[in-house]
Amino acid sequence: MRMGEWETMTIERLNKGQKEMVRDLYQLCFSSTFDSESFNAYLESDDLWEFVWGVVSDETLLSSYVSYEGGVKVRTVPFQVFYFDGFVTRPGYRKKRMGQKMFEHQRKVAKEKSVKLFALDPFKNSYYKQFGFEDALDLLKIDIPMRNLLKDKIDALYQTVTISAFRSLKAKQALREIGEREWEEGTYNPMRLPEAYFMGMFNQNAWKVVLLKDDDETYHGSLLYEVKDRTMTVYKMSFFDLKAIYTFRDWFGQFRDQIDEISFFKAPPDFPIEVLVQTFHAGSSHVNLRIYPTRMMQILDIQYAIQKLLPVLNLPGEPVVIKFTDEQMTDNNQILSVSQNGVKPVKKMRVDLTISVPDFVPIFTGRLSFSDQFRSGKVKIPSHSNPSWNPVFHPDIIRRMNEIFPRVSTHNNEFCF
Repeated sequence: MRMGEWETMTIERLNKGQKEMVRDLYQLCFSSTFDSESFNAYLESDDLWEFVWGVVSDETLLSSYVSYEGGVKVRTVPFQVFYFDGFVTRPGYRKKRMGQKMFEHQRKVAKEKSVKLFALDPFKNSYYKQFGFEDALDLLKIDIPMRNLLKDKIDALYQTVTISAFRSLKAKQALREIGEREWEEGTYNPMRLPEAYFMGMFNQNAWKVVLLKDDDETYHGSLLYEVKDRTMTVYKMSFFDLKAIYTFRDWFGQFRDQIDEISFFKAPPDFPIEVLVQTFHAGSSHVNLRIYPTRMMQILDIQYAIQKLLPVLNLPGEPVVIKFTDEQMTDNNQILSVSQNGVKPVKKMRVDLTISVPDFVPIFTGRLSFSDQFRSGKVKIPSHSNPSWNPVFHPDIIRRMNEIFPRVSTHNNEFCF
């Protein structure tokens, strides 16, 4: 490719007829063969190809990404979102600002469709931070040795139905119903997915589903799991009450002779692990917990984002004036007044605090508080250049902001490739 030719290339929507080009690029760039039944079904899904973009030159796919339009709830409030997946550039064509160009392209698409939020699950968080993304949601991984599992018996439990997930109509119907309840109740950060992603759960030969239901045939929880090499891996867990967790515990106990460990691929950070285990340490046997940020988000319109959250915020009577800065989205460089009267742009020389829009993302979702960001140096207040690590000694304005935007448990529970 000649010097400067890359700059003039256009990003175009790909079609299903180009699926082998996509597979070839993925095989080249990722450590997988991408020839499973599950991935083949994914590529065959008609609704996928509305969201696949790429740069093609001489019948070679040089760069590609998926950005599907879906829904996500933040603090129980629904937002339309573009979720990025398969973001990749062919070796030999990297470090040419193609990533920047693809995000700029999708921002234009988002503006046309009035979508104000981006999301993705990063392979490397720092890579996406340069484009304006920031850590938004947390993930908890849990490994429980079977010898640490609590053995207490509870009489009142839900019924359990265990079936194969592979191409199971019953499993599809049940998980749709459970997913809809998760969305309606707004627990954590549920997402609405295209069919191409939802159906991925049902094209794995070895995957099973256990469903929890009551006497009225209403579902109260589910586990999508696989048993291999004496380990049960739980890929997706849904529950709505304590009785469901007790039922899971009893059901896990039935595998004591078959498995050595239960490994939760992802669970909510506030999951009551003490309800499942009798001890965290038993000689050389340890329960392993790992919490870390998983999903990243970018806010495309800061005023809109806060305005949408107003019904669930503890708004002050007196306005709080915040200066927002954003290197990627110039329209986000605003001074906003937030109060019971709404969110309004203002022109003031004096502001209460300053924060970048990316640094506001974890406050927006509830993953972090204003105190968390203030003591990390990401919230700026005049005359407070060296914040105390103890939130008790934070300025009154920070404590007020903690009340307006309280921390909440964040978690994404949907299945994605």
